[in-house]
Amino acid sequence: MNIVVLAVLVVVLSILISSALVGLLRGSRIGTLMQGTGDVEGIYITVIGALYAIFIAFMIFVVWTRFDAAENSVDQEADTLVNLYRLAEELPQPLQSEMRQAVVDYAHSMIRDEWPAMAEERSSAKSQAVVERMWDVVHRMDEAGTDDVIRDHVLTTISELTELRRYRLLQSRTNLPGILYAALFFGGALTIALAALFSVEQFWSHVLKAAVLAALTSFMLLVVWVLDHPFQGDVYVQPTAFERSLEIMTD
Repeated sequence: MNIVVLAVLVVVLSILISSALVGLLRGSRIGTLMQGTGDVEGIYITVIGALYAIFIAFMIFVVWTRFDAAENSVDQEADTLVNLYRLAEELPQPLQSEMRQAVVDYAHSMIRDEWPAMAEERSSAKSQAVVERMWDVVHRMDEAGTDDVIRDHVLTTISELTELRRYRLLQSRTNLPGILYAALFFGGALTIALAALFSVEQFWSHVLKAAVLAALTSFMLLVVWVLDHPFQGDVYVQPTAFERSLEIMTD
C-alpha cells in the first residue's frame, strides 16, 4: 500500500476511533465518575503524556539514526566499489578486465537484484555470485605475479566491500524488538483513552482534542514503523549511490 494512503488511513481511523470512544465514555457510568476532577485530571494527563512523548521521541531518534546509518553505509559501499574499480587498473591481464567487469556487474546487480530482494528481507543469489567472481580474481593474483602492494590494496578493498554488504543485509533484516512496539502502541492507546475518558464540558470540544491527539500519535507511530524498515516500503534507502558509481565507472 502506498505510504501516503496508509498515513491517511491510519490518521483517519485513529480520529474515528477516538471520537467514538469519547461518545461512548461520556455516556457511561465511568465518564460520570470522572467528572469534577479537573485539577487531578490535568496533572495526571500531563504526567502520562509527558512520559509517552519522551518515549516516542526517543524511538523516532533511534530509528532515524539507524535509517541515516543505512544511507551512509550504502554510500560508503558504493565509494569502495569505485575504489576497487580503479585499483583493478594495476592488475595484470586478464585479471584486470575480469575484476573491472565483475565490479560493474556488482553495481548493476545491486540495483536490479539486491534491492528488490532486500525489500523481501533476503539477499540476492545473483549478487553473491558476482562477489564470488571478485574473490576468485583475488585468489589468482599470486599466480599472475601481481605486485605485493597492489595485491594488499585490492585484498583490503574487497574485504571492506564484502563487509559493508554483510552489514547492509543485516540492516535490512533488523528491526526494533517487539516489546518496544508493544510499549509504543500500549502507551499511545492509554494516552488517547485518557483523553477520551476525562470529562470536558463541550462534547465537540472534547472530540476535537481527543481526535487531534489520536491523529498526531498515530502518525508518529507510523513514522517509527517506516523508518524502522530502511530497505522496505515506499520510504526507503535507494540505490542511488550505485547508480552514480556506474556513471563514474562507465564514463
